[in-house]
Amino acid sequence: MQMKTELRRRPVSGYAADMENAKPNVEQLVDDLIGTGVLDEDAISDLRQNYLELWRKGALDADDVVYLEAFHARILGLEQAVAESDGEEARSETLQVRLEAATARAERAEARVDELEQLLSERSNQGTL
Repeated sequence: MQMKTELRRRPVSGYAADMENAKPNVEQLVDDLIGTGVLDEDAISDLRQNYLELWRKGALDADDVVYLEAFHARILGLEQAVAESDGEEARSETLQVRLEAATARAERAEARVDELEQLLSERSNQGTL
């Protein structure tokens, strides 16, 4: 008995191809962002630890991917704007993005401290310290 083997052809263009290729390459997004030279060491470390490592483990939330894509688009768009225009406005936007990234890191750190304080309080109340 001969088995019929079907080969599924991958779409080369059109909507099906777009959907198949829609999965973002987080590694490429992170590499692009680091390559701009705009981010400080803390931001680079944050990208590697909180996005790249989680993505490689398959544990990166969809919301984080959306944020990373938007951040990527904004940073690369600003980099292009700075290259095209030496205006103070473009530099100000770059500083604003850096400030927003630092603020986001600070908010995550504060949330983590709150979690740890809560855990410490619970364990202290249970006498398990």
